[in-house]
Amino acid sequence: MAYALLYMLTAFAVGRIQELFEFLAPLRIVFLMGVACVILALLTPRGKRQPVLAQREVRIVLGLGGLALLLVPFSVWPGGSLGFLLDSYSKVIVLFLLVVALAADPAVARKLVWAVLVGVGVLGIFTLGGASVKTSLEYTVARAYASSTYDPNDVAMIMVVTLPLAALGAASLKGGGRLGAAGVAVICVLTVIKTVSRGGFIGLACVSLLLIRRLRSAGARLLVSTTIVAALTVVAPAAYWDIMDSIWNPTGVGYVERGIGPRLEIWSRGLGLLSKHPLTGVGIGMYETAAGFRYGRNGGWVTAHNSFLQLAGELGLTGFVLFVMLLMFSIGNVRQTLRAAQADPGLRELEWIAAAVEISLYAYLVVGFTLSQAYAAILYFLVGVATALRVQVERRHPSAVPVEEAAGGQAQWVGPTAQVARHA
Repeated sequence: MAYALLYMLTAFAVGRIQELFEFLAPLRIVFLMGVACVILALLTPRGKRQPVLAQREVRIVLGLGGLALLLVPFSVWPGGSLGFLLDSYSKVIVLFLLVVALAADPAVARKLVWAVLVGVGVLGIFTLGGASVKTSLEYTVARAYASSTYDPNDVAMIMVVTLPLAALGAASLKGGGRLGAAGVAVICVLTVIKTVSRGGFIGLACVSLLLIRRLRSAGARLLVSTTIVAALTVVAPAAYWDIMDSIWNPTGVGYVERGIGPRLEIWSRGLGLLSKHPLTGVGIGMYETAAGFRYGRNGGWVTAHNSFLQLAGELGLTGFVLFVMLLMFSIGNVRQTLRAAQADPGLRELEWIAAAVEISLYAYLVVGFTLSQAYAAILYFLVGVATALRVQVERRHPSAVPVEEAAGGQAQWVGPTAQVARHA
């Protein structure tokens, strides 16, 4: 029962399904599922769940939460920071902890990926179906979105980050699973286009190149590239390309027409805000409020438009260092899992999941650099899965130790099977 609830919680937390159906909105379904899942997880026998507090990534995440709580008195609005911490950030922390605890075998990890694909697939369908359309005066084409808390750029980020999970799932699974994952991949690409997000377009281009490089089959590479090019050619209207062209070719004085200029100005003000509060930050969830107090009508009351600046501005340099460490460890975890899976047939099922999570993390780095998504559920899901995969590898090879590569001098994780394969 704990696993079923975790799959549902993941789909709802990432896809915001509760916001797509009006009758679910007042039920606080994510909160209730989270509480029930925590209770059931604690009742799960130890042999079926992984140790949590012993993991360095868990300590970092709890450290970020503890730091946010410690800095509440220094916030520009202490009550607002406390509310954000308890109502928003605590939910993604719980999701992260549950993923680490319960993803104890490849089957659970695979089903968790499917939970994300289902949640994001539903979000994409509602977006493509025109559940709601938002038009900006500076955009000559309508921008689609469906969730009350995901704006078009946020939706594009979710789709770009999910695309590797769907694409590599389609390449690795068989039968109905392959068709389902391929369908979600197509939904992700089409939804990125419909949001008319410039950051989403850049992220889509980067992910496409990474996928083509990672796929082993020439047919799969051709299929992925053809699908994306065809979608961009057939679905994207002419006005879409005019907006994308503004990224590197400013044509006017409006926010969109000025290309990257406005973002550089926002980032500059973010650095100025950080310079005023380098140690304490302005309080978790309070970046926009602090920017409004400091800059007012001269560029205030806007988000950081950069997840790293957002985190640093809100939790100070200590929080920034912890955040970067969390991302670095997570990428290292999936790369470690890839090496182990390639050497140990018993871990082979983890190979495509680890590869997909790695590309998804890179996608977050790209798109997250233009959006304020430092506390995104999809990010903490990916970090949780990366941690759980590492623990699975270490549990299978308890005597494995990090060693130094003789040639490159970079630390690598090599288990007994890997060592046999290397010296064979």
